[in-house]
Order: sequence, then structure tokens, then C-alpha cells
Amino acid sequence: MQPESAIRAVPFKAVSDFQHGEHSFPARDEFRYSPNHFVTKKEKILVDKTEIIIRNNGPIRLVGDFVIKDIDGNELDIGGRREISLCRCGHSSKKPFCDGTHKKMEFRSEIKASEIPPLPAPIPPAL
Repeated sequence: MQPESAIRAVPFKAVSDFQHGEHSFPARDEFRYSPNHFVTKKEKILVDKTEIIIRNNGPIRLVGDFVIKDIDGNELDIGGRREISLCRCGHSSKKPFCDGTHKKMEFRSEIKASEIPPLPAPIPPAL
């Protein structure tokens, strides 16, 4: 049996005699995300997509499925969280995670969406 953290959203068909009382069963268009949580097909798409949000004057927010590794490739234990904030100001005592110190340090940095230049063309190998 897989640990709960390894359970992924999979199609789940419910069979019900409508006698389940307080128990929660998924509707036809729902998926089992974890043993006690169901998501709709639309929510599953959102669950599978990882977002990186850069907050003005604050941290980088990760939302979704992700792993964080150190330089040696070892995963940091994030306790099964699906949302986490990473320090952007450089003053956190819990790096790489944000501890809110940016507020005390009056960190200022506003980011607006913009295009980045295209990658340069690869240099052809010398003949």
C-alpha cells in the first residue's frame, strides 16, 4: 500500500444506495485526491498544475505539486505541503523558506509580468 502522500488523483466511480448518512462519497465527475478529499475534474487540472507566484514586497509562493532539493539533490522535508513560501529578501532565519522577516526589513520589490528575451541561437559545432 502506498503512503497517503503518494496517493494521486485517480478516477473513482461511486456506487451508492443513498444510505451512507454522514459519509462522504464522490459524485460522478469527482476524483479521489486523498482518502478524505475529493476534487472535480476542473479542480484536478488546477491541482496538477504548479504555480510560482512572486508576491510584491514579499516571498515567492509555490502552489501545487513540487519538490525542493538542495545542491546535492536531497529533498527538503516540506511535510506534504502543497503551498509554501520561499524567501526572496535574503533575511529569513529559515532559508530557503520565508519567515516573514521581509516585513521587518521593509523589503521592497514589485514584479510585473513581462516577456523575457528569447534564448540565443545555439552555436553550430566547428567543422
